[in-house]
Amino acid sequence: MSTGAIAPGIRMTANESDLLEQIASTDPVDSTESAREVVEATMETLGERITDGQATDLAATLPDVAADPLREAHPREAEEFSLAAFVARVDERTDATDDSDDPVEPVDRIRAALTGIGTVADETELERTRDQLPGAFDVVFEPGQLLDDEEFYGIVAEGLPDTVDAGPEEATDATLHVLAERITGGQAGDLALYLPREVRRPLVDSDEETRKFDRDEFLERIATQTDVERSDAPDLARAVFDGIRESTAREELENVRTQLPDEFDDLFDSYSPPQDDTGSSAHSRRGTRES
Repeated sequence: MSTGAIAPGIRMTANESDLLEQIASTDPVDSTESAREVVEATMETLGERITDGQATDLAATLPDVAADPLREAHPREAEEFSLAAFVARVDERTDATDDSDDPVEPVDRIRAALTGIGTVADETELERTRDQLPGAFDVVFEPGQLLDDEEFYGIVAEGLPDTVDAGPEEATDATLHVLAERITGGQAGDLALYLPREVRRPLVDSDEETRKFDRDEFLERIATQTDVERSDAPDLARAVFDGIRESTAREELENVRTQLPDEFDDLFDSYSPPQDDTGSSAHSRRGTRES
């Protein structure tokens, strides 16, 4: 007589099929075969990064396609490698062909795999797994927090004052191009992990060496690229940083800020528009306006 329970093998097969189809339906992964490949590579690498005991516990809650490579990794001790090294290992283990020249594409595939894993894994075991990883790994475990291009540009548009003629796409492109010149290439690449595909392009395309220019030149370059008045450049930059702040982990944003002098700090903060005699705002922005 049936007890109403689903045999583990049947449950895993059904979950495996659903999992691979879900991942294959995402933009970075184009087939169930590619989905299988990225899941296996991601879970094998994850198994090397966490303890053997946690890998075993997590594997017990997953379909075989994810559980087997996790179990088979069997490191004696968790290897302490960075997110960038994690991504590189996964990329080396897949045969994915990338028509794109975007080096962040492997991260998108890992996100797709881990999003799917999150729908079938035990929540407690997944949380325990994440507890063994640095905060930088949050970006591949929480893709639901990622904005798409349209949402990002919407935040920038909301922050742009009415006096600025540049649109959100132009403002974003210019600000990120100049930022990529000012911070290290490694930091630009790390920041790019958190941003939507089109938005991040200036960061991943940049091959400029770090240039130690000051805040005034930073804003002058933005004004030149967007053809706006120099006096409007701080507001434009703040609007773009609004979008970055909404997209990026606090830890990563602080890493960017530490590469810039203190005089840049106000550009990371939204501002409140000046008030007229009735107490009403003269513009449609919020935060602290530069004096």
